[in-house]
Amino acid sequence: MFYGNNIIQTVTLPASVDTIGQYAFAFSSIQTINLGSVTKIEENAFENCQQLSINSFHNDLSMAAYAFSGSGISSIIIKDCPKFLCCKCLKLSEVTILSTCTSIDEHAFAYCSQLTQIHFDQDISSLFIFAYSFYASGSFSVSLPNAQSIYVYDNAFALSKIQKFEVKCTFLSFHGKCFMQCPELTTVVIDSNSVSSDDSAILLFGNCMKLNSVTIKNMDKVGQSTFLNCVGLQTANLPQATIFEKNSFFNCKSLSTLTILESDIQVNEYAFSGCSLLTSFPFENTKSIGIGSFSFCSSLVVGESVPLFGAMSSFANCNSLTQITVTSKDNFPIYMFENCVGLTKVTFTDENTNVFGFMFAGCTSLEEVDLNKVTAIDNFAFQNTKLTNLDLKTVKTIGLKSFLNCGIQKITIRTDITQIDQTSFQGCSQLSQIIIEDGVTKFDMFGFEDSSPVTFTINNQNFNYNDNILMQGTNTILYYGKDDIKYTVPAEIEKIGKCAFCHSKITEITCDKEITFPYGFSGLKTLVTVTVTGVNTIPDYAFYNCINLETIEFPSTTKNIGNYAFCNCKKLENINLETAGDIGEHSFENCSSLTSIKCESSTIMAYAFYNCKSLKNVEFKSQYINLGMYSFSRTGIENITLPSGQFEDGVFSYAEKLQFLNYSGTDSLNIPSYMFEHTSLVGIYLKITRIGKFSFSFIKSLRLFVIIDECEVIDPESFYGSENVQFRFTSCIHPKFLLGNHELVDKDT
Repeated sequence: MFYGNNIIQTVTLPASVDTIGQYAFAFSSIQTINLGSVTKIEENAFENCQQLSINSFHNDLSMAAYAFSGSGISSIIIKDCPKFLCCKCLKLSEVTILSTCTSIDEHAFAYCSQLTQIHFDQDISSLFIFAYSFYASGSFSVSLPNAQSIYVYDNAFALSKIQKFEVKCTFLSFHGKCFMQCPELTTVVIDSNSVSSDDSAILLFGNCMKLNSVTIKNMDKVGQSTFLNCVGLQTANLPQATIFEKNSFFNCKSLSTLTILESDIQVNEYAFSGCSLLTSFPFENTKSIGIGSFSFCSSLVVGESVPLFGAMSSFANCNSLTQITVTSKDNFPIYMFENCVGLTKVTFTDENTNVFGFMFAGCTSLEEVDLNKVTAIDNFAFQNTKLTNLDLKTVKTIGLKSFLNCGIQKITIRTDITQIDQTSFQGCSQLSQIIIEDGVTKFDMFGFEDSSPVTFTINNQNFNYNDNILMQGTNTILYYGKDDIKYTVPAEIEKIGKCAFCHSKITEITCDKEITFPYGFSGLKTLVTVTVTGVNTIPDYAFYNCINLETIEFPSTTKNIGNYAFCNCKKLENINLETAGDIGEHSFENCSSLTSIKCESSTIMAYAFYNCKSLKNVEFKSQYINLGMYSFSRTGIENITLPSGQFEDGVFSYAEKLQFLNYSGTDSLNIPSYMFEHTSLVGIYLKITRIGKFSFSFIKSLRLFVIIDECEVIDPESFYGSENVQFRFTSCIHPKFLLGNHELVDKDT
């Protein structure tokens, strides 16, 4: 009747009217109305009546959904509360909820930004507060002292300015995000015989920045992200809580007092991460600790008598830990104590312990570790620690950069190290003494190249140390520390141990007999000249990282050159490979002064001459050759003639100066993927039958590519980025391909 009426402002209803129907005054300019004998207000009756003011609400009034949504009422008394009842009532400041009300339906008071008072009848026994019911509403408190059961659903109070939530009931149930991001919430007190929340109950109080104190009785599980980013939370009293789900107290920077049930505690991922004022936790009653659970708890203190365990990063950046005992669990605790800068001492409790990767990396004050029960130390485990005296005791394997940049001065070895990485002690430049105890049957300098020149203390009959030379038996050199400039391998020597000459000052080496020496001269940085006349094989890593090596002569009987044999020999300019057999992987990688080679070998393995930037001239003597992947990638080759052979991916990839390609073979050519990408080839007219992915890609200089009739396969991305290439056929009509204006088309597709 009065829908949208902009004239009538005051309405007086006769006593006979007991119902106001749907949309009766919706969107009108009505200002006052006397509800009189009205007992029922139907849907949308006063919707968006923004000037409406009613002072005659009474206890027997029943209201339907949207009845006052968007209206200007300032107070209301409700016996039942349907959905959207007062949603967006921007003047609503006071709500009285009678005992007959059993539910506050969704969005009932959402966006009521001026709401300051909510009066709950003390006789309310059961109440459902549904989703978004007070969402983004005003500044108020909730007190329910005598309820039997309360159910709070998703986002019920989220983004509201609620200040305090205090209830006493028999049963309380939470769903997700109930109080998420309530900027004025300071206090939560829940006295309930039972508190329940399902797996969807995440972010319960998440991002409530001013939340200061929480007391929740009979809550045994703190759900995922319950107090996430509650940076003002100081006290959490949860006397029955034993399970802390992922991120439950994440970044609660002010949390200093925590009361929980100290029995069978489970702490999941990042549960207390960032609780920088938390000083203690009952670890002796904790049965599981998840990833990052206590990371960045910079005030956390744990007694040495309490064994700690955990998972990845569980205690990372806990700067107040000083002396700890570590026990093992079935997990993978990499980074577990990373960057605990106050940590000084570590003891392990369990036999056959593995110190996992990065476990103590960055513990810059750590100076004492008892490795008595440790058998394996993984990658970067003690990187950048303060260890000076290292007794390896039962350790058998040491990983990549395990002790990188440590201040170790002395190492004691008591058992055979079965596996060690070349970088295990990288940066340990102060290491000057190695003690070898009884029980060690094998040793070499592999992994110790970055130390100072060392001296040995030998308490073992398997080794002899005299005149700064460590020997095993009479025919194996393990360490050569004399100040000689020239060295000729003695007749009685049959083997040179790994990196045996890494601290030597020798510039010239002569060897006229067959010996075993993988890694033997690796890291000999002063070496300039090598003459080997009796060696049939240059083994793996033989002269690896000999950065000043300029010349090497070996006999025509030399059959093979091992993997990485001359890798990083940056001053090596010339080498005669005309009689060499197979050339191993990475064998001359980074030999940046090497200018030309003549190669008789039929097999050149992967990355053999990778990044030899000065290598311009390459001549293959063999009529058939196998070239491994990226074997001449990033070289300075300008032109190349290939014989017949097998070629793997990327052989000349990024050889940016390569302009001319010739083929001397009789067989057809198969070009694999990436073989000539990013070169400077100009034109190709060769007997090529198969062209792989990106094989001629990004060659801006390529102008002409002639496709023979026998060509069967051209990958669609073969010439990707080669924008200037033009294609030609050897015959007018190709059996397989068509030429478009700017493209090559496969007839089959």
